[in-house]
Amino acid sequence: MVVLVSLLIATIVVAYLGWTLGSGTEAPTSGYVAIALGVIFSLAVGFGLMAKILLVRHGHVEGMCCSDQLNPPRKAVVQRLSKLLRAAKIDTVACVYVRRAIDN
Repeated sequence: MVVLVSLLIATIVVAYLGWTLGSGTEAPTSGYVAIALGVIFSLAVGFGLMAKILLVRHGHVEGMCCSDQLNPPRKAVVQRLSKLLRAAKIDTVACVYVRRAIDN
């Protein structure tokens, strides 16, 4: 707990120094574009990982459970997502760890 509080305090100090020392300067357009792309990429990764966890948790990933019990439109979406996840090479490792966490 002490480590977390000290990290929080250090973060606040660095943010304050950055805010006060940087006053009066303008950020270039490329800086705003870089920030926007970073936020969009981070959100996409977060949404993708959460979707993966939810699909595995509810047994909608092929090979993990029976996706044959889904209605046809939903089954098609699950199959497409499964192909994308397998292509990203995160399917096997993520499924094993998430499945172990769910089973325990």
